[in-house]
Formats: sequence, structure tokens, C-alpha cells
Amino acid sequence: MKAGNSRCQKTALQRLMVVVCTLVATHASWAASFMPIITSYAAADYNAGLQNWSCTQGENGDIFIGNNTGLLRFDGYRWECIAMPGVQIVRSVLADGDRIYVGSYREFGYFSPDECGKLAYTSLHSLVKKRKTESHDYDIWNIVKLNGKIYFQ
Repeated sequence: MKAGNSRCQKTALQRLMVVVCTLVATHASWAASFMPIITSYAAADYNAGLQNWSCTQGENGDIFIGNNTGLLRFDGYRWECIAMPGVQIVRSVLADGDRIYVGSYREFGYFSPDECGKLAYTSLHSLVKKRKTESHDYDIWNIVKLNGKIYFQ
């Protein structure tokens, strides 16, 4: 009887392998046919500068992009270009809550909604202590949040 059990176990194992291989092949063919929805936008679509430097996503799903013309906001349907004071290039962006932190040439701060819901800019540059020996020619290329604090680099 041991020989019969061995043959049954071998047949059951072969059937199991066929089922597993069929499932894997079916899943692989389904995954290969899946194509994510991708839309490309030209500069003419968002009506701003050609160079985009950094991007982030707000908690409401809006996409914010640092651009040569300012801060771009895309809500999934419409593009909006929000200029920095002095029409600065926005090099870096970071969304945190209702604030969109931005870094530029010799300027950094954040946009937040005013009482009408329109994004208004608040500069943080004046909070930096100025030193006579320090050069003030700089670009803010990176913004990170670490341990609840925002760092401009």
C-alpha cells in the first residue's frame, strides 16, 4: 500500500503544480496587459516656463511644481501659475498641511490659503540673522521635514 500512496501523492503534487503554474501565468498575463493612465503636458498646456525643478503633492491631492515662472498648481483639471514676489524661479517645494513651502534664489517661505482660499505668500527670509561675513547669494534647492521641523537647504 505504501507504493500506492506514493503514486497518489505524486499525482496530487503534479496537479497542484499545474494549478499553481496556471494561476501564475494568468496573473502575469493580466499584469502585462495593465497600462497605467499617463498624460503628458507641454509648457503650452500649463502656460508657464519650460523648466520644472521640483514637485510635491498636497493633502487635498493637488500637485505643486517649482517652475521657472513660479509655483504651478494642478488640481487634476486646471493649471494655475502663482508668481513669487519678484517673479522668482521656484527651485524647491514641499507640501505640509495647508502650507506649500518654496525655495528660490535669495528667498524662501510658504504659500497658504487666505480667507478667500487663494494661496498667499509669506516670506521667511527676514527671519534669518544676517552676518557681515556671510554671502547672501544662494539658492534653496531642497526642503525637508524632519522631526516636525522644516529645513531649507
